[in-house]
Amino acid sequence: MLIAAPQYRETLGEVGLRDDVAVREHFAQQPTFSEEPSVRIHVGTLGPDRPGAVRTFYKEYRFAKPSWRFWGRASKARREFRNLQTIIRLGVTCAEPVACGERRDVLGRLRLAFIVTRAVPDAPPMDQFLPTHCDDAGNPAHARLRRQIIDQLAEQVACIHRGGFAHNDLHWRNVLVRLEDDGQPRLVWIDCPRGGRFGLRWLGQRKMIKDLATLDRTAVTCCTLRERLRFARQYHRAAGVGMPLRDWVAAVEAYRLGRWRDAEAPITPDHPARARR
Repeated sequence: MLIAAPQYRETLGEVGLRDDVAVREHFAQQPTFSEEPSVRIHVGTLGPDRPGAVRTFYKEYRFAKPSWRFWGRASKARREFRNLQTIIRLGVTCAEPVACGERRDVLGRLRLAFIVTRAVPDAPPMDQFLPTHCDDAGNPAHARLRRQIIDQLAEQVACIHRGGFAHNDLHWRNVLVRLEDDGQPRLVWIDCPRGGRFGLRWLGQRKMIKDLATLDRTAVTCCTLRERLRFARQYHRAAGVGMPLRDWVAAVEAYRLGRWRDAEAPITPDHPARARR
């Protein structure tokens, strides 16, 4: 089974990638970026590697034995394909989905699944970008870049939450930062197989809080208290949260400390991040 994004169907057909077998064989010949026992990742292009070719990122999930885990429901690859399409429709920039595919046995058990997305060049994840490009919050240029990233991220998270969607794995490593020609940062989201829509807003509050607590898990060691509060205020205003800011921040903090026992405690006067205010 192969599902292609409408805007890439013609391109896939032109290079002979009309079914899941052809797609898998094509990427098997391209460079391997990472390989684990159950996950294989390739980077390459659609068709021959030449100027103008679409740069791609291919991720394949493999199962040594047919898996009942995804019987009767979509694989992680197909869920991520749909989730990325949803995030784009909600107005947040993310890795553009190109195609996804599944291979199942006669009983419907999953044998393998894959997703192809458009590559995002020159865009390290946030947990690499900030230490490399703007580590010093006391430097005016660095501080300005950090504020731009914080404001953009707060608006993006609020945007998907207003649309009734939660990422559910919103770690810094899943948010890429690309500097545009004018020096402005542009955030691009990736890797969203666990995300999904939630119904009534009050039922989704737990998922919204989880997204924020996941981001804060890294922010507590990499950002100043003032920066974390700036993010909270920006998000709270943009998302239209139906509870006071103080209560919302307390709920996020409680989730983070309760979920990740190894997480840093709240910033105190002698915390290194406080010294960079």
